[in-house]
Amino acid sequence: MTTKITEESVSTFFETILTHTPSSPENDYRKLCGAWRKATGANWIWLWLMHNLPDMPPATQLVARSQTPNMPKRTYVTSSNSVSGYCARVGEIAVIDEPFENWQKKIGDDAYSVGLVEELRQMGCRQFVCVPVHMPALSTGGQNAPDYMPIICGSVCVHYKRPYLLGKRTLHFLRRMGQLSAQALLNSYQALQRTILIELDQIAHDFLTDRRRDRDLLCQQYAAAVIKVIAKYLQVKGVSIFYRDSLREGVQCLATTGLVRTDESVIENASGVHYAAGEGRTGTCYASGKPLVLVEGLDSKRPPKTVELVDGKPEIALPATLYPIPLSKLAPWNQHAPQALGVIRCKFHHSELMEGAGLCFDSIELQTLEFIAQQIAPVLETMELNIARERVVSVTKHDLNAPIGTIKHKTFGLRINKSIRLQDDLIAVNRYDIYDIGVCTMMCLNLVAQLDADPYSFTAFTFQASTNFLNFGSIRH
Repeated sequence: MTTKITEESVSTFFETILTHTPSSPENDYRKLCGAWRKATGANWIWLWLMHNLPDMPPATQLVARSQTPNMPKRTYVTSSNSVSGYCARVGEIAVIDEPFENWQKKIGDDAYSVGLVEELRQMGCRQFVCVPVHMPALSTGGQNAPDYMPIICGSVCVHYKRPYLLGKRTLHFLRRMGQLSAQALLNSYQALQRTILIELDQIAHDFLTDRRRDRDLLCQQYAAAVIKVIAKYLQVKGVSIFYRDSLREGVQCLATTGLVRTDESVIENASGVHYAAGEGRTGTCYASGKPLVLVEGLDSKRPPKTVELVDGKPEIALPATLYPIPLSKLAPWNQHAPQALGVIRCKFHHSELMEGAGLCFDSIELQTLEFIAQQIAPVLETMELNIARERVVSVTKHDLNAPIGTIKHKTFGLRINKSIRLQDDLIAVNRYDIYDIGVCTMMCLNLVAQLDADPYSFTAFTFQASTNFLNFGSIRH
């Protein structure tokens, strides 16, 4: 039977996608799948995206489907066990008919096959077409694409309950539709990126210009504001942000939506939760600087130290994502030191397109989380420096009070008690020496008073040994 894909239906598809204004990936995915279904006459559409994380096999994640009840049991499969992974790798369209087990491909040592055979049969599928979706070529003047540009790689699967004949012209149409779909995904991501950037910029401005004295609390409140952005735009119910502890090695929790221990006891003071470098998955992510995607059921093999609350309950078995907060590219590299500033933990990613399911992040969502981590890294590092400096100022002020008090008391005694200078065991002090000590006392007290404000530059005092009564040395600005 001849396919329902015509030049007119393809033109309608192009017009629909090109005139659509990106709002959010959730809505844009739904719009894209609906346009595919209308143009191809398919019974249902699945949109898969692929990601390749360090130390993990390449995997494909079902991110959207057309508005039908057709839903596979698994939404996260390894690319070597999927047609989508093969098509995304070779960039070619695959047309697969029953029996699906007969379709097998091999590239080097990697063997590919249909991974959801039983699910497809139960849904009545007799043929499906896998169309690759690749990021469009960028005109960068011969330079590499910017770091903030996403890597879009995946496929659109068109499912039929009866087989159709697909000619070369039809396959050409499908290939062009796949290319336009990649551009639509790129536009959706960039629209989301701009929205997130505006909110994070406003949050950073509000907190970096806040002159409250409790900078530790200020940092925690900033992290809590970032968590709201992550939960809103990445659609996760459990989020925690860990940052390196300047007083102890490892990371401590800055803010969270809620944490519990493995015995299901709720942690009231989340700031007391600490991970050493390499301790658990959080410490491993912090030490290695590499993201971790935990698929459903993986957590039970290695019980975590703490887990996020989801709707007031600890959900250990649900998928989770840990993403490192990156170090500055200008920071000196030390292979023995942790390779991140901190870790963002996300639990129970959900979608209105697939109600009730706990999902893993797809490739674009992972890159969105990376974008957020890159934006908050310099803000958290600036706050960390302010906190460290505040501690130095506090300690300096405390330590200076004792010698300054001694100098002041001695000077006061020398100036008012003339009888003590007449005793034989006392050294005579010239009047200008007394005045010099008094002036120095006033200067030191003035410096201590200035430490109450937030200083933005240091004045270093170098003390040198001398036979003089008191030598304040040289001053370097």
